[in-house]
Amino acid sequence: MTSQNTGIDSPAPITNMAANTVDFGQLKECDWISETGTQIINLLESALRLSSATTSDEKAKHFNDEVAKLYSEQQSEQKPEDFAWSVWETLIDIAAQIPPNSQAQDVLVASIILLDQGPNEMFKGLPCFDWSLRDNWNRSPAVGEDDDDDDEDDTMFNNSQWLNLNSFLAKLHTKHNIGWWNYAIWELRSGLETELSPISGKPEPDTRVRVASEWAIQSASRLLNDSLCHACQDYPEGEDGKGYPFKAGPLFSGASGYSLERWCFWKRRFTEIKSEVSEELHTVIDDAMRAMTQAESNAGTLLANLAGQDKAINDESSNKKTEEKDETEQEESSLVALACADGPTCETSTGSPWAADCSNALNNIKKDIGDNANNGDCVVPNTNKSKCQTVKSSGSCKVDLCFVGGTGDGSVRADHIVDIGKKLLSESNCGRYAMEGDKVGTKVGGYYTIDNPKELFKDDAWCSAPGKAMKIQFSKT
Repeated sequence: MTSQNTGIDSPAPITNMAANTVDFGQLKECDWISETGTQIINLLESALRLSSATTSDEKAKHFNDEVAKLYSEQQSEQKPEDFAWSVWETLIDIAAQIPPNSQAQDVLVASIILLDQGPNEMFKGLPCFDWSLRDNWNRSPAVGEDDDDDDEDDTMFNNSQWLNLNSFLAKLHTKHNIGWWNYAIWELRSGLETELSPISGKPEPDTRVRVASEWAIQSASRLLNDSLCHACQDYPEGEDGKGYPFKAGPLFSGASGYSLERWCFWKRRFTEIKSEVSEELHTVIDDAMRAMTQAESNAGTLLANLAGQDKAINDESSNKKTEEKDETEQEESSLVALACADGPTCETSTGSPWAADCSNALNNIKKDIGDNANNGDCVVPNTNKSKCQTVKSSGSCKVDLCFVGGTGDGSVRADHIVDIGKKLLSESNCGRYAMEGDKVGTKVGGYYTIDNPKELFKDDAWCSAPGKAMKIQFSKT
């Protein structure tokens, strides 16, 4: 480990501002920064001061060339692997000082990529860079640490530095062919798949959400691509001491690794947690969701263009252009729907309600529906913090209608709730065999999401279908 809070007595507030200049003065004054580390910082400062007309890639190349010269001056004193380790450790400390969306960050990301692709064998393949990253990941800010332990406190990143480092790696994850899959999963799991309450040894809840948002903002396209390809699902977790780096958090019951189910959970969770975090984070959460939606749209456009190119090879008549355009739009929208389709999210645990009780609750809803369904059977979620309305309870189970984000702006007919609830019971495979005292049976927990109820229920003559995503959920009474 090579640095601390760089002399900052209290954690700086998390920001997302653009900056073209960064003051590394405090970092250079730290006594744990080696002479080589200080020289590397000076070289980067020099590169960043080049003319504003100089591109980020050009500044990165200038910096890398100067680093190579520095090694040629020191090669009689340092082994290549020792010098490379000093470079990695220093660049990670530097990354923690640079805010997101700054040219300095772009230069640093480009520098890493060019080191890997350049002629210097010392850096090809980024040897030991991941080891250095993994070592420094243990320096995340944490609640519940012993404030009297000065040595430990001196090595920890503060909230802003932790955000900066994650932003840097998320951008590198998107731009470089080497993947940093585990780091993305760790932070998305911490921010989105874990309850937002203080956890000893973890960053504070707002920081965890802010960092998860940054991963979505900076690398949504890579995350979606990995989800479509089910990346890391075949990783041999638990074998030979490998641990479980890609496992699901307690709120997500799906498989380990990347998947569309997990991608959709992250996207829905961003909407849900807005009521659980400070209002300052609402804008950045919106940015994260926009980035994910844009990634879906871009993937759909790519698929549509490929489909269009294939059609063009076989089409002989130009009068089919309009028809092709319509089909292209359908291809695009279908992929977007695939990326975050309607469907179940299973959250079954020992505390979930009994499936038989949920089935009875649905049957009771059905019994209460009038002989001829009318506007009296329209259910409107309430406008409290949970945005959920209990439609019917039976035994251990209650059936809730909830809007995902925002307050209720429409209503849903009761028989639609029954139909969707039955899908959650029968199609989602959420049920889990359980024993509780003398009772034996199946428990079920989770929710079934409808992303576009206004379209799904557009033919409903009585109820005003909501414009926001909604979900039917089973929860314990």
